[in-house]
Amino acid sequence: MWRIQGDNSTSLKIALESLAAEKDAYGEPIKLTHVSANEAKLQELNLEYAHLYVCGFHEADLSGANFCNTRLEVVDFFRARIFGSDFSHSVFIDVAFTHALYDQETKFPNDFDPQKAGAYLIAPGVDLQEGKLVNALLWNANLEGANLQGVDLRGATMSGMSNNWKRTNLRNANLESARAAGIDLRLADLSKANLQGVNLNNAKLDGVNLQGADLRGARFITVDQIRKSNFWDEAIYDDDFRKELGLLS
Repeated sequence: MWRIQGDNSTSLKIALESLAAEKDAYGEPIKLTHVSANEAKLQELNLEYAHLYVCGFHEADLSGANFCNTRLEVVDFFRARIFGSDFSHSVFIDVAFTHALYDQETKFPNDFDPQKAGAYLIAPGVDLQEGKLVNALLWNANLEGANLQGVDLRGATMSGMSNNWKRTNLRNANLESARAAGIDLRLADLSKANLQGVNLNNAKLDGVNLQGADLRGARFITVDQIRKSNFWDEAIYDDDFRKELGLLS
């Protein structure tokens, strides 16, 4: 029995790959049990031909990970980021992908439907209305033109040099305390969205619909930035920022 507690370090990745490469007396991969790698940063982790039993990867970053030909029994990928991960020819036995994030480069075994398993496809034009994306790892995501009306993005990470949220429908969405520095939201619909405490440093808000949006406590917003949006005078702000915008009490 192997018990490994995730610590978001390179050492965890090295340990997992080393153990996965070991064989038993019959030449079969040893069973890795009770691996806890929650919130770990395990990009490009290589567990090809491994055998995982009762393991957790809650909110872990597994972008580009290799799970080809791997046997996974009672493994939980709750809210994990699996962009570009490869599960080709793997065996799934009681594997959970609830609210996991995958993209068009992610590969799954034949006849496996990730959406029926509760995972969310992150891609342009997708329909994620009322989705549960709390604390989602969405940096450098391309959701141009997607329908995220009413989605819960509290605490989500939405920044990145190549993110694209242009023309996204975020009407009534909850972005409270989300990290969205540098996000490209041009022409998006944020009407009646909850933006309290969101970090919008250098965010592109040109043409954004802010009608009824709640920006109280929003961080690093500027007057010039807000005035590039539409219906900005009908949004909700802290009193001090309203004065900066020249709005009456």
